[in-house]
Amino acid sequence: MKKNYALMILFALFMGVNVSAVDLVGVYKLGGLTDETTAALGRISPDAMFRIMPGDGDADYYMTGVAGYGCKWAVAYDESAGTLTVTDASPYSAYGFGMLLYYSDLGYLCVDTQSLAFTVGADGVLTIDENIEVVEPDNDEDEPEVGTYTKGLTLTKQIITTPAAADLAGDYTFTGNDMMTGPVEYSMSVSQTDGDTLSINGFMGVDNISATYLPDVAMVVIPEQEADTVTVGQMLGDIYFILSDDGSWTLTTPAVAEVSVDGEPMPLAYLIDGTAVKGASSAVRELPTGEEAVSVYGSNGFVYVVSDAPVAVQIYNAAGVQVYGSAAVSAPISLNKGYYLVRVAGNRKAVPVIL
Repeated sequence: MKKNYALMILFALFMGVNVSAVDLVGVYKLGGLTDETTAALGRISPDAMFRIMPGDGDADYYMTGVAGYGCKWAVAYDESAGTLTVTDASPYSAYGFGMLLYYSDLGYLCVDTQSLAFTVGADGVLTIDENIEVVEPDNDEDEPEVGTYTKGLTLTKQIITTPAAADLAGDYTFTGNDMMTGPVEYSMSVSQTDGDTLSINGFMGVDNISATYLPDVAMVVIPEQEADTVTVGQMLGDIYFILSDDGSWTLTTPAVAEVSVDGEPMPLAYLIDGTAVKGASSAVRELPTGEEAVSVYGSNGFVYVVSDAPVAVQIYNAAGVQVYGSAAVSAPISLNKGYYLVRVAGNRKAVPVIL
């Protein structure tokens, strides 16, 4: 497969033609960053991977991964012109001027998609033709920029190795953050039903959820659907999980589950992040029996200390330097990426957490 892909690229370069449509599907890494452009990204992660997936209906493709979020853009490819253009086909525009990346009662992020296009080179490298500005609108102030992907940056397709659908089957522990109730944990099971179609039980307390595995982009997608009496959907479209090299699944889109009560929808859960780990839970560390009843885990840049009451916590980095301390922790703790040891007062052992 790798050899065939390389031959196609060499053939395209020799003939001077654009990349065929089928070769666009895949995972892309942002490149061409300088100190200036990295600084311009602000809260946007320069390590976030873009993904291009097959489309349907009016969309030739969907693009996801902008600013690290899983919400998708509908894009069309003009093979003769060698351009990939964001279309107006997506139903998830924000007031007609941009694409929502994330939405909750706490606010939303969006990106201006007017006239946004990517030039596709004969070598398969995509070049950003316009600045991609991600903003966080505020009702009381002007729209502050969260960051800007600068014109001229590139997206280069990556060679990835992904498991077969059958290898995804098994039991998982999902830990995440519910906007209404705080940290949550679900035991969920995954089985292969047919080809790249999966059945998921237990996610957000819902059974018989049908999902699609996309091995070319290392993603599992749950389309908006009805499962028994529960509707699994969300305000921003499909629910996306990205598969990591260690086999864990990371939720990249907010997800809402609702139940029908007397014909009226009632919110059951509103996840804004989370990770599913296969086998015995390595994401959640329960402290020993007889000590304080506390769970400690890390997810998406936060350390969560879950207990019945606020507890005293100290956090140390890999060098043994204390980077956080509080006498009464009752909310998630934001930290940079890295390895940490979390010590809860009244417990003998520190809990390792990797962000």
